[in-house]
Amino acid sequence: MTDILKSKAILTLAEAAEYMGLKKSYLYRLTHEKRIRHYKPNNKMIYFRVEDIIAWLTSNPILTDEELAEQAQSYCLNSKQRGRHGI
Repeated sequence: MTDILKSKAILTLAEAAEYMGLKKSYLYRLTHEKRIRHYKPNNKMIYFRVEDIIAWLTSNPILTDEELAEQAQSYCLNSKQRGRHGI
């Protein structure tokens, strides 16, 4: 990735694809299916904000075993505090 690409706040479709390591055709399909936020001024070229790209890339985290164990423990503790009937 070029230094210029790293410093830009707005990317074209080609730049965004390079930034994300995706094929342009796949990124275009994501925009067509409205699965990633994008911008089309004058209904022409497609642009992306880097912060939207980062949000999309980090939108579905896979928890570590440790994080899952912490969540399970927290759930069990909160469940006991509410009682058996969830009240």
